[in-house]
Amino acid sequence: MAVGIAPGVTRESQWHMTRTNVAWSEEALAAKAAVDKDDTNPKLWYDLGVILENSGLFRESVDCFSMALIYDPFNADYYMHRGHRYLSIGEVPAFTADFEMCLRIDPKNWWALYYIQEGFQALGHYELAEEYSRRLWEISDENTEYVDAVAVWLCTALARQGKWDEVKKLCETPFLVKMMEAPGPHFGYLQKLELFAGRISPDELYAIVDKMENNGGFSSTGWGLVDYWYAKGEDAKAEALCKRIVARDEGTWQLTGYFLAYYEAKRRGYLADCK
Repeated sequence: MAVGIAPGVTRESQWHMTRTNVAWSEEALAAKAAVDKDDTNPKLWYDLGVILENSGLFRESVDCFSMALIYDPFNADYYMHRGHRYLSIGEVPAFTADFEMCLRIDPKNWWALYYIQEGFQALGHYELAEEYSRRLWEISDENTEYVDAVAVWLCTALARQGKWDEVKKLCETPFLVKMMEAPGPHFGYLQKLELFAGRISPDELYAIVDKMENNGGFSSTGWGLVDYWYAKGEDAKAEALCKRIVARDEGTWQLTGYFLAYYEAKRRGYLADCK
């Protein structure tokens, strides 16, 4: 399909072909040699992509998963892996689209439901985030690993829409109450759940976040507080912490808390101030 090119649009601004100039591991080189011998084999492309993603070569792994999908276009696992790696490089629309395709093939894929709602949270589509979070909640129970995280994401989607009565009802789920009342210390998603349940104040959680030296913990737990403050209309507090999360990107730029903060700052127009 022929398209026009507006004045000032250049190839350099549109073709983002840069890849990491890092030597591949022996394992990756061996997998690439196998691909070269049978380059229409989707499983070989997938295997190479997995090896590369485990080395942090996310764009390169996206290339491999795309090649796998050429030859096996209805494989839910391939969409899920490529989608996750799109998350790692900040390509949230592509990330969300891949998880949607995964769910069209495998509607009850737990991890696909988990991640797609994060994509809609990043895009600010909280009604869709709620829809997918509810689907995830419906196939989870007290024995589900990360069920506290599932509850937190649903709380977030509800709170961002002002549905605080539903947040309160969710936080009164008996097995969640049992988790929150268990002897501490509590960390991560459980802390954020306690925030939404009113068992810890935002000031108390901020005092914990403010002292965190680990950037991963700072971005993850800090993002829960940003979400909470924006939902409560305390925009100045939320923006200040969001800027700090984006600025502390070393070792976190590929993680959920960071990309959510990045997209929040981008949507609200203060990304350039995140220093």
